[in-house]
Amino acid sequence: MALFLKEAEALGFCYTKRQPNGDITLRNRRMYKEAKSQELNRLRQKRYYDKHKPNGKPDVKLHPLSPSPSPSPINKYSLFAEKLIEFLNEISGRKFTTKANIGYVIPRLKDGYTFEQCKSVITKKWNDPDFNQKYFCPETLFRKSKFEKYLNEDAGRKKPSKPQEETRHYKTAEQILKEKGML
Repeated sequence: MALFLKEAEALGFCYTKRQPNGDITLRNRRMYKEAKSQELNRLRQKRYYDKHKPNGKPDVKLHPLSPSPSPSPINKYSLFAEKLIEFLNEISGRKFTTKANIGYVIPRLKDGYTFEQCKSVITKKWNDPDFNQKYFCPETLFRKSKFEKYLNEDAGRKKPSKPQEETRHYKTAEQILKEKGML
């Protein structure tokens, strides 16, 4: 039996390992390779994480009640983007989800536009009687090719020939904010 195992191992069909108590562990060669591969991956990941720790210091798990570390730039952009989407929802009465629309807002923040500039674009386009309301969404408002143009438009563009109440039955951003006591 031992001769058979040695021949099978020599041909690469299996892998045997003797335990300290005298037992022999027999593994399929494929399983042996997978186990070695998994171990190598674990070692590679550990080396990567050890190398990329902030300031070469070991990772410290914070107690749930301890203060959290300062937000990374991505988190900072995410926080502002979430607030802008909430503002957009407040004004329009719609329910744009953060998860689906945050990808349109963050690139404009990374381009260097401020939170106030983004907010002014939302307000300008909401108050613009010529802007089709079906396009009043994060995808259109924060599109790279349109955002600069929207930002530089005059807030008081030409007035429609009809009174605003006849053309559109939406509240302005200022009216909504006054109602909520935010202005």
